[in-house]
Amino acid sequence: MTTPQTSQVGFGLVRSFDPDKPCRVVFWDWFADRSLGNVRRDIRSKLPIVNNTADYLALLVQKLKPQSKVCLFGFSFGSRIVSNAAEALRKNGQCPEGLRLHLVLSGAATDQHWFAKGQKHEKIPEIAEKILVTYSPNDWVLRLYPLIYDYQHRQTTALGLEGLPMRNIDPEFRSRFENVNIDRYIGSEHQTLLHVRSPAFQSRIGTYFFFEE
Repeated sequence: MTTPQTSQVGFGLVRSFDPDKPCRVVFWDWFADRSLGNVRRDIRSKLPIVNNTADYLALLVQKLKPQSKVCLFGFSFGSRIVSNAAEALRKNGQCPEGLRLHLVLSGAATDQHWFAKGQKHEKIPEIAEKILVTYSPNDWVLRLYPLIYDYQHRQTTALGLEGLPMRNIDPEFRSRFENVNIDRYIGSEHQTLLHVRSPAFQSRIGTYFFFEE
């Protein structure tokens, strides 16, 4: 996405917020519009940018005041940034005192198994109260996700393509996750606006962005 498209999505989301509920919205621009023409080269070139950006995002959250309520929303590689930032916060043990954290991962370009027991993001629910995953099995971009890896890992599936296999999640943390298939609303498209505008997403804004019970 280009920066103007990012703004369009951000403001499109904000328009859905309750105007009587105060919040601060930060648009995190990480040069996602960079393209090298070749799909494999393009997505691989973005991986180090994603990792560095996640570290900066974690630093930003660390500086928030105690008792903050934070929802980190990411689409595609943005979900990878959000997940990596949450993992960095957990591992470093530097969350603000009393931080309440929600994650929203839409069309996520992350490995499907990473939240499974024994995997790299297994313990993120220790600091994240709720994690929403919106996915579409017909997303044509995420079908190319295995190109990130070499041949021996070509069976890797994107989280945003099939969602979370809940049976692999640590039973202690399963209640913190919510899987939502929004294929009927977006079909094969890989677009943030379609995720954000879907009725399934809209009906959960209060829960995930405003911490409503």
